Amino acid sequence: MKKIVSLFLIGILSLTIIGCNGTGSSDAENSNTKTEEEQNKTTDFINDDDSYFIIIDGQKFSAGDNIIDLSDIGYNLRESEASEKVPANKFLIGAGGMRDLEDNLIFKVIPFNPTESSVMLSDAVIGGIDLDDFAKRYNDKVENLEVYGGVKLGFTEDELKEVFGEPSDISKGDNYHIYRYKSDDSNRYYQFNFDEEGRVSRIKWQNLLF
Repeated sequence: MKKIVSLFLIGILSLTIIGCNGTGSSDAENSNTKTEEEQNKTTDFINDDDSYFIIIDGQKFSAGDNIIDLSDIGYNLRESEASEKVPANKFLIGAGGMRDLEDNLIFKVIPFNPTESSVMLSDAVIGGIDLDDFAKRYNDKVENLEVYGGVKLGFTEDELKEVFGEPSDISKGDNYHIYRYKSDDSNRYYQFNFDEEGRVSRIKWQNLLF
């Protein structure tokens, strides 16, 4: 009788151990699956051309839209800049300053020419956006400009990560740090600069693959 009881108890104990091990493995697998899904979600949206846009006064302007369309809501290039040439299949850095009706620089676009012949800058398309909180001193609308996920200037790191997830890489200096979110191609990315208080002070994206 003692032997039978002992064997019975050993059997119950063995089943309990197996059950615990089984549950632990399942939880670990689920945890890993969720992590992979979150990573894939971030990668998917960074590689999605539809994620590269800016919303200004309720209107959406995406990579590939005509720069001249921004004049419909009161943002224009300077005349001297509008006549500059953009070579075929090239983009310009340092040009594309969009100014309000008082001639204040509010944000920049990256002028891109996807055609086979040169065009004037005013006839180029949006290949990127560069928005800096410096412009807030001229126009308070800057605080309301949005990119993917409703992200704006002034967002905290945690608020940004809720939308964009963990960055591809981080650069840090004495008074700043930068988050970069890279796609599978170097011509398409998002970048966010943070000020000393840990809030987004600059938003930049580029997409030349649309």
